[in-house]
Amino acid sequence: MDRRILQSNCKNIDSSSIYRICNLQNIDSSSIYRICNLENIDSSSIYRICNLQNIDSSSIYRICNLQNIDSSSIYRICKLQNIDSSSIYRICNLYNIDSSSIYRICNLQNIDSSSIYRICNLQNIDSSSIYRICNLQNIDSSSIYRICNLQNIDSSSIYRICNLQNIDSSFMKEQKQFHHLRYKYFFSS
Repeated sequence: MDRRILQSNCKNIDSSSIYRICNLQNIDSSSIYRICNLENIDSSSIYRICNLQNIDSSSIYRICNLQNIDSSSIYRICKLQNIDSSSIYRICNLYNIDSSSIYRICNLQNIDSSSIYRICNLQNIDSSSIYRICNLQNIDSSSIYRICNLQNIDSSSIYRICNLQNIDSSFMKEQKQFHHLRYKYFFSS
């Protein structure tokens, strides 16, 4: 492997998280680009990400080009509904991913609501992470409801999640119902 890859402008994401995201076999090169389109990834992680079968050299270049990830890419990164089972296996070995990594994956504007739902369909994600995932513009109220269908999220976080632009008032009135419903839909898929 070209040593320049290991010397990329990459810092400050813990390597174990990237390992979990990318512990994949036979993933196509464009997917690697989408998974790793993050800022602040350390060089040792790049090495592990690229320690995959059948990844072409041009893709390595794109892995390190770490800006401007689109919403459809997030859809592909995360645990999704209606995606073929082999893809789920390859893309989404994401249990127990630390909150800071989720933050870096999801720090995007204008991501469609269904993608947010799928990003957050993880176990044991701490409430501050949910806040950071949702710090996005133009997310619709139904999506907020689905984001919050997680275990162990405290009430103050719900308040912060809803402190977003363009969320309709009817949803805010439904907050009180959340406490009774939050476990019902968790991992319903």
